[in-house]
Amino acid sequence: MLATAQSSDAGRHQFFQKLLVASQRSPQAYAAFIADAGAVFEGAGRALRIDRKRLDTCIDHLARALFFHSYQRKWLLPLVVMSPNLFSSVDGDQPISHEPTLQAAAVTKEYLKFEVIKGENLEVFRYRLKYDEGANSFAFAGQFYELFEVFAYSSATLAAAT
Repeated sequence: MLATAQSSDAGRHQFFQKLLVASQRSPQAYAAFIADAGAVFEGAGRALRIDRKRLDTCIDHLARALFFHSYQRKWLLPLVVMSPNLFSSVDGDQPISHEPTLQAAAVTKEYLKFEVIKGENLEVFRYRLKYDEGANSFAFAGQFYELFEVFAYSSATLAAAT
């Protein structure tokens, strides 16, 4: 799975001041998770090959932790994790979007649009949650560094279908 992101001041700071320094201290750990897959957007960006299973697990844990923090109970049903910033491939120097993911992310974003944006440092991380007790469903949207979006959704109906 490939990821791209247009840069923001916060994103550039984190990448150059934090991530690169950390990756130099432990190159094996980062190499197992992320690898440079080349230039995109006529050299204006980079595509990164990531370990999608590992990323999904991290986002799953984050969504469950925020659910617990907000509602003082564990979410036990499986979550579907997605990001419109992840691409299935690159053609030339153009990332190829996964249309079903884009559609699912758009629906989740619309579902959450009236929920309060939360986070202690909104430039670094912001999120929204919605729990519908009657439908036994939970939705999460998070954004890192004003550029990388992740979504998760779960419901009893979805769990029963899988």
